[in-house]
Amino acid sequence: MVLPPMAEGLIGPPGGQRCIRKNRAITLAWCLAAVATVVLVCSFASDADSRDNAFTLFTATVGLAIALQQWAASVRPYLSHTAAPRQNEHGSALYVATPPSSPHPLSWKVALRNVGGGPAIFRKVHFELCLPATAAEAKRAAASYDSADALAEALGAAGLSFGTDFYLYNVSPGGALAPLAETALFELAICKSHAISTLDIHLEFEGLLGDRFTKTVNCIPRAGELRRLSARLCP
Repeated sequence: MVLPPMAEGLIGPPGGQRCIRKNRAITLAWCLAAVATVVLVCSFASDADSRDNAFTLFTATVGLAIALQQWAASVRPYLSHTAAPRQNEHGSALYVATPPSSPHPLSWKVALRNVGGGPAIFRKVHFELCLPATAAEAKRAAASYDSADALAEALGAAGLSFGTDFYLYNVSPGGALAPLAETALFELAICKSHAISTLDIHLEFEGLLGDRFTKTVNCIPRAGELRRLSARLCP
């Protein structure tokens, strides 16, 4: 089966991550050192030249603090995600259990990429799943899960088979994503996409300097691309 033109991929917003805690201790320490230097030199300076030297040293220390801030930005993790249909072949976790003769040989794969200059160290991973409402329900509330295993059990209870209909990659607290590295998050057989209304993965992670960030990945696009693709490919 040939992928439709949209198979090039949907790129998640690169600015989707949000900083919730910034570690300013290093910059603050440099600024305090600069102020202390000026105070000490001026206290013991006996002429104007000594005071000029003190302010020159202060300017140099502030410049070093600015350079330190720029270095901190260069090692900051920056997570973006991609979502795209894939031919169910090598590189797909569903390939082994779903041979090419399967009625749904295409999968929807969501991947996470660190485009920043420093590693992203995961501290919290949280899942929110909303299944389609039944005929007796006007709306179904989203359920929350704190582990991939619990989410996999919920999807299994909804009639989806792990390894055949979906695959959930284990991104857990304590793990890390290196700079320019990529990891898959979730894969779903396109012809089974009607079984899930929404699936969001909330990530909380930090960089080497202790800055903490959050990012939410919508595994099922809100704009309906996956459902339209399923309607075209799955009679």
